Amino acid sequence: MVEMTVDEALSLALRHHQAGDLATAESLYRAVLGALPHQPDALHLLGVAAQQQGRAEEAAALIAQALQHRSAFPEAHNNRGNALRDLGRRDEAAAHYRAAIDQRPGYARALRNLADTLYDLGRPGEAAGHYRDALAAEPAAADLRNNLGNALRAVNDGPAALAAFRTALCLQPDFAEALGNLGTALVDEEDPERAAATLARALRLRPDMPAARLARVAALRSLGRDTDAEARAALALTPGEPRAADARLRAAFDRGDDATAALWHQRAAWLAGRAAEPARTLRITPVSAWCAAHALPYRTILPARARTVATGSPTWGALTYDLPESFLARVDDAVLIPSNLSVATAGGALLLDGLHAYSRRSLGAPHFLHESPDGRMLAAIPEPTARIDDEAILLGGDGNFAHGVLDWLSRTLILDRCPELAGLPVLVASTLRPGVLELLAALGVAPDRLVRLPPGATVSCRRLWVPSLTHHFQYMAPEYLDFLRARVAAAYGAPAARPGRRLYLSRPAAGHRALLNEAAVLAALRPFGVEPLRPEDLSMAEQIGRFAEAELIVMPVGGGSAGIAFAPPTAGVVELTHARCVLPQYGILAALLGQRYEQLVGTPVVNRGTLNFDWDFTVPPEEVIAAVERVLGR
Repeated sequence: MVEMTVDEALSLALRHHQAGDLATAESLYRAVLGALPHQPDALHLLGVAAQQQGRAEEAAALIAQALQHRSAFPEAHNNRGNALRDLGRRDEAAAHYRAAIDQRPGYARALRNLADTLYDLGRPGEAAGHYRDALAAEPAAADLRNNLGNALRAVNDGPAALAAFRTALCLQPDFAEALGNLGTALVDEEDPERAAATLARALRLRPDMPAARLARVAALRSLGRDTDAEARAALALTPGEPRAADARLRAAFDRGDDATAALWHQRAAWLAGRAAEPARTLRITPVSAWCAAHALPYRTILPARARTVATGSPTWGALTYDLPESFLARVDDAVLIPSNLSVATAGGALLLDGLHAYSRRSLGAPHFLHESPDGRMLAAIPEPTARIDDEAILLGGDGNFAHGVLDWLSRTLILDRCPELAGLPVLVASTLRPGVLELLAALGVAPDRLVRLPPGATVSCRRLWVPSLTHHFQYMAPEYLDFLRARVAAAYGAPAARPGRRLYLSRPAAGHRALLNEAAVLAALRPFGVEPLRPEDLSMAEQIGRFAEAELIVMPVGGGSAGIAFAPPTAGVVELTHARCVLPQYGILAALLGQRYEQLVGTPVVNRGTLNFDWDFTVPPEEVIAAVERVLGR
């Protein structure tokens, strides 16, 4: 070393490093540091060598020392980010990638790494922006196009995701991973024929892609084809993968082999490390048919009919939807399934139509395993641990305020039309919100009639009266809305104080689906005299009073949004939501009430919940202001 300068020693070390001779490179870096302990290049490159050999903790420490002695060092920021990411410290890694990009705008490698890290952190919307920035520097990078497609698919931008995957394949036609992702995205977009063909190409190039195998199972099933061979191949690739066993379960059940499907259910549970109830087959049966077959009472309250509403929203326009027949039925020897209080019978019928607020697709684990195309349901339902021998009425419900007010309580309209049941106890979910319980009294069900069902228990009932819902989820029945508003007005009276309120429904305690830039939106709304309202801080009577006085309601989508049902027809409503939760529910409700309505679709950022709807999001404040001005008629 005495015969070389520091620069010469570093240059020689770097040549060994690039040739893969890390041991020699490390010895030369350490020799430089022996002479100059704080030399930043030697510290940085020694850290990179440590990182390449799996010593991420040492790498992070060495590169941090380099940054202490040279703060403007974009390569070191990028490589320390890599070490921190390997250590699972992704937020810190992202900060270093951002520093590298600040110091070297357009730094493609750091932009890639930042985008990958944000995607791993569950922030695909932000990741997509940085993938696009990286592509400005590397427009022909097929892997970046593929990663961009994954990020766009994660924020539910299906068309843009498809375009990104297709561009990646134009750049690299044999890119098996991009083919697999394109095929999976085509399954999402309900194009199973193209999906199946694309996934077949992907698997010919690279047979060891279990996710593509499982996506092909889904595509073939949508086409009504046999999926057993594909499911078997997926399970062979991932013998410890519960989803592959679930695919075998579905394939067996679809072909009528219920016994084999039940065995795969046990296998999937074992692979997932959980116990499983024995599976049995139920037949989905119309309530009217079941009552007719067993000579039990069934009474039509409202006939099936169609309804058209003009939402006034460019998103939805005019919507026509079908309202189901509303009825009262009696079910003897009924079984209430704990996950959603669906009704089964001792004879193996599953009664859903008119009784379950949501679509059949929401009937999932742990109790509902798979529905076959011919209307059979494979279910794993615990044996009843509670019994109700008294004659009773099922109202049910769940812990969501909006679903309680807008859906489950519609059964009270049926009860109002059947006064002969007025003395019977009413079975309700243990999770009903206090506000929903308060409303029940206003709708004619006194508190002393309520019987809370034991949480998590399968309950058998000797004689159960079942009033139907008046509508399917989202698609409100005007008869129920009129009944709700009339009863609420009679119970609570007219608002007393301040007409012309302008409200913003704040959700600071929300565990998910939060508006992340709420402070900026509230600041933009302040000149309009908008006041924040936290519905959970008020009694039901106080909430109804505030909504009844409103001329403007700005509401991030959530349970409190149901309050617009109590607002006057003169109110303007601005719903703030995100690209993974674009539903017509509040547009329909506002249209039935005659309210002016707009829906703003923001950007999903991170999902802290359990459902695809549960993303936290942002909405540009200037778009909120423009929508407010429109619904106020300015």
